[in-house]
Amino acid sequence: MIKIVMVSYWDNDEVLRYASLKFLRQFNISDKKKIGTLTLSELLGPLYNSHLPHLTSVLSGNPRVFEQDLSDSFTNLRLCIITYYPDWKDNLPVGFYLQIFEKPEINLHDPDLMMAINQFNNSIVKSSSSGQSYEEISVIDPQIERVAEYLKSILLSKFPGLSHIAEIHFMSASKLKRDFKVAYGVSPFIYFRKLQMDVAEQYLKEKRYRIGELATIFNFSNPYNFTSCYNRFKNKSIDLKLDLLSILAIFMMIFECELSKF
Repeated sequence: MIKIVMVSYWDNDEVLRYASLKFLRQFNISDKKKIGTLTLSELLGPLYNSHLPHLTSVLSGNPRVFEQDLSDSFTNLRLCIITYYPDWKDNLPVGFYLQIFEKPEINLHDPDLMMAINQFNNSIVKSSSSGQSYEEISVIDPQIERVAEYLKSILLSKFPGLSHIAEIHFMSASKLKRDFKVAYGVSPFIYFRKLQMDVAEQYLKEKRYRIGELATIFNFSNPYNFTSCYNRFKNKSIDLKLDLLSILAIFMMIFECELSKF
């Protein structure tokens, strides 16, 4: 998963105006009074000259993305991908965001990286108007996004299982489970089930299907299980009105249970 290590904001005079906690810790900035006084040249020291072309570009309103090995100056950071992204006001650049991504094995020209950077920059723009903390901004790995899109495409099928999903998306099941939870806050199965119940809710509002039919559509063994799941996910209660299909489903379940005893 592409990981944003540090985020900071600098004005047109290259003075630090905001820094995430990770940024402050990485550069050993314990005195918060430096926010508003520390310059980028003071922070970068001998590395500053190598950043000048990128600074000139971003202060003209052009984003910059480049690789740099920071291990000589900052021992905890090795090969990083650094981005400068302009901040606009009234169609003029008034400052810039400095972001550092740490993932040595990633290719600078990887389209997934560029997608992640663009998504992050869009999040910055949205957060500035919503008051969201920069510490809350995160990038979702495009590979995990593709898993989410895949789950959306199979809502009328049975959940295929973590192993199968991981295999067709070329990752381990443990990575899938971990990174999906980080990105969406729930496991792939819970995400899948919630989407199913969202669709079921819409069908019920439109009176398109009865409960027994929905149980079949979403691959529940019987209407009772579907109703229980729906009530749990939607935090509401629906009455189980037994239509003919529902009664038939319950009868078949009882019949199969009786057969299993022999």
